[in-house]
Amino acid sequence: MKIPLAQYDSQMTVIVRIAGNRALFTNPSMGTMEKFSYPTLPPSAARGIITSIFGKPQMEWIPLRIYTAKPGRRDTCVINERQLSHTKNTSPFIGKTCQIHMSYLRDVEYFVEVSPFVHIPFKRKNPNDKNFPGKYISQLVRRLERGTYFKKPYLGRSEFTCETTLEHKWPEEQPMMNANVPSLLNGIVHNLDGTKKTIFFNAEIKGGNLNVPFLVCNPGGGLDD
Repeated sequence: MKIPLAQYDSQMTVIVRIAGNRALFTNPSMGTMEKFSYPTLPPSAARGIITSIFGKPQMEWIPLRIYTAKPGRRDTCVINERQLSHTKNTSPFIGKTCQIHMSYLRDVEYFVEVSPFVHIPFKRKNPNDKNFPGKYISQLVRRLERGTYFKKPYLGRSEFTCETTLEHKWPEEQPMMNANVPSLLNGIVHNLDGTKKTIFFNAEIKGGNLNVPFLVCNPGGGLDD
């Protein structure tokens, strides 16, 4: 994918620590009757967490790398979920209650390095430009320092809330933390013609570090073959 230099600067980044007691990063290939979590934080979830703290329509956060400090331990439970009906003759709030098996993670901790991608071109090296990416970074940093957010961030389910803090140093590698995660969800691309495309990639974690392929998801982005 070609990256317009007038819209992106990979040197402007923020490191965010994300931790929680429970996490469920649903693998969409597992179907609807069973919720099975990925073993690590997918880039798609990292985008959502950072955007819930601070985001603007004219930009989006690009995860560059993810570090798994605590992979957590897997646990299971059964939950009741109501599958909503959307037929013409029924209310959308009336549906069938189903029991769904859920395999989730306990006690997880991640570090994410993100950079803003601005859909509106800006004047490079001009901090006074209203679309200069450094301004978005400053607003994210202020919210992380104050502990404020646009909406409460969570790890896959609204009841699995998490804490987010600003970090100034990337953690050291863990030699034993190596894994391969096939078909990890990178994000859903919303093309300008209204279509959507789900993007997966084969993730390779080395020393706890995962390098994320560059992907623009929000309107104004898209894939450039």
